[in-house]
Amino acid sequence: PAPFRALWNQPCSGSCRSVDGKPFPFNLSLFGIDANPNATDLKTGAPAGPAFNGPVVATLYPYSSEGGTGRYPSYSCPKAPFTEKNCKPINGGSPQLANLTEHLEAWSRDISRLFPDPGSSAVVALDWEKWWPIWENNEPDNNASSYFVYAEVARRLVREQSPALPPAAVEAQAKRAWEASTLQWLVQTVEAARRRRPKITWGFYNMPGETAEGRKKGSLAALWSAVDGLFPSIYASSPNPATNAARASRRLAEARRVADTYPAADRSPKPIFAYTLAEYDDDNCPP
Repeated sequence: PAPFRALWNQPCSGSCRSVDGKPFPFNLSLFGIDANPNATDLKTGAPAGPAFNGPVVATLYPYSSEGGTGRYPSYSCPKAPFTEKNCKPINGGSPQLANLTEHLEAWSRDISRLFPDPGSSAVVALDWEKWWPIWENNEPDNNASSYFVYAEVARRLVREQSPALPPAAVEAQAKRAWEASTLQWLVQTVEAARRRRPKITWGFYNMPGETAEGRKKGSLAALWSAVDGLFPSIYASSPNPATNAARASRRLAEARRVADTYPAADRSPKPIFAYTLAEYDDDNCPP
């Protein structure tokens, strides 16, 4: 069986405080859990106490105003309908319009800043949720979804190039162009990261998921071949335990399929780091 490794990336792992405000540290290694012995500020790379970035495990948020990495394209949309007219482009907006070379240059600099040790062996997930590489996952027909704008732009680009195309052909070409462009962005982002820090385990948060990519087996082959690890999310999002269990089971099954189908260089299955959330909500506790 594959080895089991538990990683802790909650910011308070080294400096939680009790109700009276006093430090209340705890040693997670007593439970066989690897945690960051220290953490750094995502923006400056300087020691900053609790953070999601450390020498053991890190979650990088490309779109964060305080610690974004690279030049990831996205749209900032204040409210529905999430159309190109109502949304503000960031770094070009759509990956079909953005500068990939500029992104990779900035991304490489950010890697050196955030992981100054060339021999770092951290486990790093890019939390990439503004758009998805599978067309259907962007809810292309639902302008109440924040993902819709990317499909709208993809269709516009096709119509500008071929005004006489019927709607069905526009849709098919927009889908092909979108998936080719986004796959290129994701794959080249990982490849640039590995060139800069080859011992780090690189991958994307919530990839694989359980929706369209699972049904379209092979469509993300280049991505699964490029990443070093898989980071499915199995957060418990329903008050129904059976629903949560079924959802987690589906996502882990898809991750295992991908891990086996696209193994590491030594032919072993790629490691799976399932994101879970341990959270105590005392606001909802009875008195």
